[in-house]
Amino acid sequence: MEKRDCFTYPSSEAYFSPHIHYPEYPFSDDTISPFKNEVYDMVRYSLFGMGLDSENFGNKEWNPLGDYVRPGSRILLKPNWVNHVNKIGGLDCTVTHPSVIRCIIDYCVVAKAKIIEIGDAPIQDCNFDFLMETHGYRRLFDYVRNKGVDILVSDFRITVSKYFLSKRIILQNKNKNRCEVVEFDLVGNSNFGNIEQNQRYRSINYPDDKLNNRHNKNHHKYLINKSIFTADLIINLPKPKSHRFAGITAAQKNFIGICSEKDYLPHYRIGAPENSGDESNKLSILGKIFSLLDRQRCKNIEKRNIFMQFFYGFMQYCIMKYKNIFASGQYFFNGRWHGNDTIWRTILDVNSLLLYGHADGNLDFNSPPRNILTIGDMIISGEKEGPLKPSPKPLGIILVSNNSALFDYIFCKIAQFDYTLIPTVKNSIGNKFLFRDSLDKISMCSNQEDLSNILLNNISFPMDWRFKPNSAWEEIINN
Repeated sequence: MEKRDCFTYPSSEAYFSPHIHYPEYPFSDDTISPFKNEVYDMVRYSLFGMGLDSENFGNKEWNPLGDYVRPGSRILLKPNWVNHVNKIGGLDCTVTHPSVIRCIIDYCVVAKAKIIEIGDAPIQDCNFDFLMETHGYRRLFDYVRNKGVDILVSDFRITVSKYFLSKRIILQNKNKNRCEVVEFDLVGNSNFGNIEQNQRYRSINYPDDKLNNRHNKNHHKYLINKSIFTADLIINLPKPKSHRFAGITAAQKNFIGICSEKDYLPHYRIGAPENSGDESNKLSILGKIFSLLDRQRCKNIEKRNIFMQFFYGFMQYCIMKYKNIFASGQYFFNGRWHGNDTIWRTILDVNSLLLYGHADGNLDFNSPPRNILTIGDMIISGEKEGPLKPSPKPLGIILVSNNSALFDYIFCKIAQFDYTLIPTVKNSIGNKFLFRDSLDKISMCSNQEDLSNILLNNISFPMDWRFKPNSAWEEIINN
């Protein structure tokens, strides 16, 4: 972990280039930035802190990614590009900043990668082109292409949407630039294996028939972008923050963005805990009516029936607005609460596929897991109403790990969330496929002396690093 008093990102004016010509820097002197770029320096020292090619650090032969790949390799970068806008806290606390991506691109060049692909599957209504243009990504990618770097930028989504009238009308279309995909079936190896077979799964803004044909007692299917399985190295670039469904989004949750079609992804189960569901926190007539309206609305999204979409959406709006008249206390809908017992299973299924899946759709849990290096952009993280409307949490941290579950555990420690309350983390630590080590044998490496070489179980972070959770998780995290 690299921690400094760096709470802002560099301007795009110099294409996020470094302000120092490091010995290993792959471009000429005239590309050096006249403006200080401490983020680049922090990412560089984070790679060194991981012990990568440590014997060559400080000379022109230093090649940190060379510990993972040979020249001519294919490297895939997976940022968090969840949405093109955050009207509450801005994009710096919402998506992976291009200055972090720039540094990693440079080290891919140092490693002599043949192809560098950068891709994600944002939410349905993310305006991908707008995000690329307004947050400096396109400017960066055009610049490095002009330097002779082969970069492929991919929108992994199959379905994209446009929302109207506060999302009460949704028009879905197929992405014109579709990528190749692979369908997997986890069958008996899914984290859904112990769920009662009569449960009905739901995803957001999709009718549930197709989803339940893919997730039932006979199948647990996922549709994954094929580039994941042709890469020699995957570099995960999450933006750690709070999350309404999962509690947190960090390394493991970020890989939901390798799934090309969201109606393969169970987000919650119909009902309440009393009948083994997690759609709502209370079993009630009000909840059943809301659920029925939502299912009808989603069927009409598929039919492109604008009038009926609006009708059912308006009825849902009325229930949300006046729910306190009919029910006391907090009332959660659509699985957006701390009792969600579904999304963590989806997240861990996807991470299992990522580690052990192959491009032909087969799985081999006896093979070595795929190489994944996670570099978390925590210069400014996100707290409160994440993932789409977080507020800035300036930390000045670049966090690196070669294990996604371990990264999430450390993020929980930094945020000062009890990891046993975050199902994704609780159920991945000790999972033989996701994290095979013991926490009591791993120590932190940091440029902060008071945090370095301390066993993770014993480490504690400053109180002012503490995150404020999503409001739907306050009840259990703050208690």
